Amino acid sequence: MDKNYRSLIFWGIAALVCLFMLVQPGYAATISDIPGYVLGPGDHYDEKGNILALNGKVIVLADGTIVDEDLAAQAKSRAAMNSAQAEADGASSLIDAEASALVKAREEAEAKAAAEAEAAEAARLAAELKAAEAKAAGNAKDMVVSEATGKTEQKASATETKAAAAGASYTVAKEGDHTVYTFEGKKYVCASSYGVHKLSGFNPTPKYGARTYSGKDAKAHHTVAAASDLPIGTVIILKGSSGPYPTEFDGVYVVEDRGGYHIEQEGWIDIFFDTEAEAEHVTAKGWNYAEVWIAEEVK
Repeated sequence: MDKNYRSLIFWGIAALVCLFMLVQPGYAATISDIPGYVLGPGDHYDEKGNILALNGKVIVLADGTIVDEDLAAQAKSRAAMNSAQAEADGASSLIDAEASALVKAREEAEAKAAAEAEAAEAARLAAELKAAEAKAAGNAKDMVVSEATGKTEQKASATETKAAAAGASYTVAKEGDHTVYTFEGKKYVCASSYGVHKLSGFNPTPKYGARTYSGKDAKAHHTVAAASDLPIGTVIILKGSSGPYPTEFDGVYVVEDRGGYHIEQEGWIDIFFDTEAEAEHVTAKGWNYAEVWIAEEVK
């Protein structure tokens, strides 16, 4: 056997040994308990559990210690990269969670704002509806008052003069296009409406007698108490609009007294009578209402 043939046989056997070492379990097994390290081609275990390189050099001890400096540096670098990646993934998850929380909070805030805006709009519409209903009711009431006033005025002829109530100190007559009220020697016409007001009655008291706010003594068919926006001395004309006996208290009166809450705040017109029975008669069967007119003297 010549030298070349022997050399060829030697290298063939070496190749078979290397191939055998690569495919046999324990010689090129994958290691998973050493962070950052992966076995390379030809790395294998010895009988003590150490990992050896193809050339037989121990590179990793059985306890997982990497003794090869280059491999140790690579493993350390790989572990650092894995740790950094894990931290980055954790930070990304935290950012995603915070972003989701912000989006949810914004959606909840927008939903709340939309609900509040809808409630405010509903309240505004309800207020407008209530105001419209009140206005319609007021217009209807004014229409009733106007019709009642028109019917009352139509009853007086051009030459007819009459007293409006028993014991009244005024007369009413139609003169041309105007209804003229003669009261205590003077003539008056309705100048402007003060609105429809509730009527009540009062009478002399043991403590104050008939003394009024004006300093004068009250007189029946003459004196009324009214709110302070009607100056003392104002002549008014009452035209009944509704109640158990709406026209019984029609007439011409003079504001000479003031009153309490109902008169000042609610606008009641309090008519003076000589007796308590007459005063109580005003409200005995319910409330009477009259349109109050500011009178203007006809010169």
